[in-house]
Amino acid sequence: MHQRLTLAGTVVTLLALVAAPAASAGPAVFVQRVSSRDFHHTVASLERAAGSHGMRIAGWLDQGQALSIAGTRLKGGARVGAARGFLIQAPKLDRKLMLLNPATGAVVPVRVFVWKLGRHTYVGYYRPTALLAGISPHLVPAARALDRRIRALVQAATGG
Repeated sequence: MHQRLTLAGTVVTLLALVAAPAASAGPAVFVQRVSSRDFHHTVASLERAAGSHGMRIAGWLDQGQALSIAGTRLKGGARVGAARGFLIQAPKLDRKLMLLNPATGAVVPVRVFVWKLGRHTYVGYYRPTALLAGISPHLVPAARALDRRIRALVQAATGG
C-alpha cells in the first residue's frame, strides 16, 4: 500500500514538473486577434508581411475547403467559413532553436491560423515561448524573439 502511495506521489510530482515550464511562460498561450480586414485581405496581408518581417511561408492548408468538402457544420448548422493555416518560418531564429534543441521542430515553424466566423476574420497562434518553454527553459530567450516577430506579423496582417 505504501509503495502505491509513493508511486502516485511521484507521478503527481512529475506531472507538475512537466507542466511547470509551460505554465510559467506567460498568461496567454493562445493569441487571437480580430482583423480589421476581410478574410482574403487578411491572408494577402499575412503573405506580404512575412517577407518584410524576415520570415517566409513554408506551407499552408485551406482547412475551410477541406472541412466544407467533408460537409462539416458549426454549432447551429452554419457551414465552416474560410479558414487557412500557415506554417511560418523565421529561418535564422528557427535554425538557432534547432541547434539548441532539435525537439523544437515540434513547434517551429510556427502555425498561424486565419479564419472567418460570421462577419469577422480572426488570426490566431500559440505563443512560441509558451510551447518552447515546455521543451527546455534554455530556449526561452530565443523563443521571445520569435514571439516578437510573430506578434508583429499578425499585427501587420490584421491592420493594427
